[in-house]
Amino acid sequence: MNQSVITTLRQIGNGSLVTSVENKLQTLVQAVEETGKSGKLVVTINVAKATKGNAMTIKGAAKLSAPDTEHHETLMFATEDGGLSTENPKQQKLDLNVIKAEKGEIKNVNEAK
Repeated sequence: MNQSVITTLRQIGNGSLVTSVENKLQTLVQAVEETGKSGKLVVTINVAKATKGNAMTIKGAAKLSAPDTEHHETLMFATEDGGLSTENPKQQKLDLNVIKAEKGEIKNVNEAK
């Protein structure tokens, strides 16, 4: 009698293949939800004769191709000499000074009538 493919998957690696597929599928769903980009989970089953008899070696693997969730980005400006700067070289610089705060009485707006 033939057993179902689901039963066979559960027996590969004493259930470790199914656990791996479940974990990778969860990771894939989260990455797709976060990025909006698609991904792929491929389950591969290799079957080979183990001996001259009817014994078979069954190997399973799960390969995850998830979208990249890491985004490293910054806004930079091109300089005249071909370099990059975080400050816009075409924008005028403002001469700003720090003003020392005077210590005084703090008044509540509702009380000052």
